Amino acid sequence: MQEEKEIFYFYCIQRNERIKIAEYYSEKEMETNFAIAIKGFFSEGIDYSGLEKIEGVVKLSDVNEIMKLHIGESYYSIMNPQKLKINLEGKGSNKYNIYLLGPNGECEYIEENEEAPFVFERFYNEAVYLKVILERVRGYEANLMSQLDLIVLSSLWEGLPLTPIEAYSVGRAIVATRVDGTPEIVRDGVDGYLIDPKSLEQIAEAVCKVIENDEKREKMEMNAKERYVKEFSFAQLAEKYSRFYEEL
Repeated sequence: MQEEKEIFYFYCIQRNERIKIAEYYSEKEMETNFAIAIKGFFSEGIDYSGLEKIEGVVKLSDVNEIMKLHIGESYYSIMNPQKLKINLEGKGSNKYNIYLLGPNGECEYIEENEEAPFVFERFYNEAVYLKVILERVRGYEANLMSQLDLIVLSSLWEGLPLTPIEAYSVGRAIVATRVDGTPEIVRDGVDGYLIDPKSLEQIAEAVCKVIENDEKREKMEMNAKERYVKEFSFAQLAEKYSRFYEEL
């Protein structure tokens, strides 16, 4: 954290570059936005153990099997570029590029035209780095959400939204617009309130109903947490996958 003329800047150091994450115009604003809570967030050590398993590997199929086992396919992709993953593409003659996809699909290269086995070791390290940072971000988001009185999801459209499930995971009720897949998750009056989109009056009314009635809010929070454990937890997901494969 750096202070300049009453402006507080929050930085992280990534690959020897200082990156500004946020700025706050008073200490009170900084504290309100939880900057202190995430001080050192990116600077904590990252465990790269396991790298020895990929040292000297030259076959792409072996790289994939090792990384699938020790990192997980959620954080990297080989020959199939995807956002929010470290991507590897072949350039011929045993040379490869490592890159991220930007918001508009542009390639942000980390390594270009590097040869195996070095490029595979770098690919492994970058995937580990991404995994750890994303896990920390998700943990911070859950911690942040748990400090709120309730969650408001005022979307005009959705698929099947994750925000209600995230709110339920920390036992928080939600006020959400009645659009697309949201009513499939939010049970009106049980673990949240459903409102019409673009209605400021309904948002305000629903928020006040939750905030002003402690007994009702606590009941909703209990229902939300119970719903998460029974339907959306990782344990339930694993059980459903297992049951699905057993029935094949």
